[in-house]
Amino acid sequence: MSFQRDADLPPGPTEPALVQTLQWAWQPLAYLERARERFGPLWTSRLVGFPPLIHLSDPAAIREVFGGPTEQLRAGEANRVLEPILGSHSLFLLDGARHASERRLLVKPFQAGRLGSYQTRFREAALRCVESWPLDQPFCLWPRLQALTLDVILETVFGLETKQEREQFRREMTALLDGITHPLLLLRALQIELRGLTPWGRLRALQRGMDARIHDLIARRRAGAPADRDDILTLLLQARRDDGASLDDGELRDELVTLLVAGHDTVATSLAWMFHHLAHSPDALARTLAEVDRMRSEVGDSSWIEAVVKESLRLTPSLPIVARLLESDLTIGGVKLPRGSRAAPSIYLAHREPREWAEPARFRPERFLDSTISPFSYLPFGGGARRCIGMGFALLQMRVVAATILERVSVEPAPGRKIRAVRRGVVLTPSEGMPIVARRR
Repeated sequence: MSFQRDADLPPGPTEPALVQTLQWAWQPLAYLERARERFGPLWTSRLVGFPPLIHLSDPAAIREVFGGPTEQLRAGEANRVLEPILGSHSLFLLDGARHASERRLLVKPFQAGRLGSYQTRFREAALRCVESWPLDQPFCLWPRLQALTLDVILETVFGLETKQEREQFRREMTALLDGITHPLLLLRALQIELRGLTPWGRLRALQRGMDARIHDLIARRRAGAPADRDDILTLLLQARRDDGASLDDGELRDELVTLLVAGHDTVATSLAWMFHHLAHSPDALARTLAEVDRMRSEVGDSSWIEAVVKESLRLTPSLPIVARLLESDLTIGGVKLPRGSRAAPSIYLAHREPREWAEPARFRPERFLDSTISPFSYLPFGGGARRCIGMGFALLQMRVVAATILERVSVEPAPGRKIRAVRRGVVLTPSEGMPIVARRR
């Protein structure tokens, strides 16, 4: 799809596309902040190999994107760069009627009525995790939370119950997830296999091995699974489309990988940032510990912990943007955007928009206790018809994990460390593995 000349686009950084691509890959937040300061809430970036990207941080413009005609604003096409990893059947890559049909099918395991059954697994995984933490000395928190969230996925999504099988999957999945983290591997020009001699070739070899294991698991589960199983793979095997058809093996593989990629590093990263913010906010931490203690005595609720989770997601979202590819010229934010460009609600910038948030750079969970927050100012899970189906699952997991860990330990900053966001694939993770100090309570 072509797009019109640059003069038809909102202004933006004037550096060559290669320079902007490198800035977006290695200094994404600084790149966003500089452009927002110079060009305002509507500006254009140009990245190698992609159509122009129009960044939006004004809530009214974001509302127009999320509420606009889905046949003209194609999120699946905008995400097409992820197809070699996720597969062509992934919900992330679908648009129109097919997306709506598949979403109805896939959302059922994540409905509120089923989420309660996962709480025990969240808590057990958190207990296993925190009991392994070294005390009274700095250690890297993020890898431990990454292992925790992978354990949760292996149990709740893939339904792996034996330690041996979980270990086999964990080794291969960790290698695969680590392999997709280099941002430049998303560029088509670098996706060259050369018989496994290139980074892309090694990644594809890992992917083929993981796919074989997933297909073997699907075959065994099809051959016979107890009727009372509640893992998401089993529920998807039982699911039927509106016409009575079920997902085939290729579709199941793509959706399982999508759930793995979408729910692993993102939740681990969000948890790591949450502990980071608490460690640097003594008053918020003290209030959180007090609520945890009240919950243990069954006389308190989790409203403050929920506010802590939401404020952390506001201040440090895992994903900086979402995008829609324009199928036709469309006016958004008062500007006519050309066909073939991409409209990108900026999660990070919208969450720090000073006209919407008082003291936007401060960690203030209380802002989520008494006020109504617009879904066009606060969008850590995207929005509209494309809002993440796992939002409730992720929020519940974060609340349960936070409360369980803080029953056992308190947290402090690691001395002399300055943590920043660094890119890991499409996710922004904490630098240095998020060093922190835990103290036994």
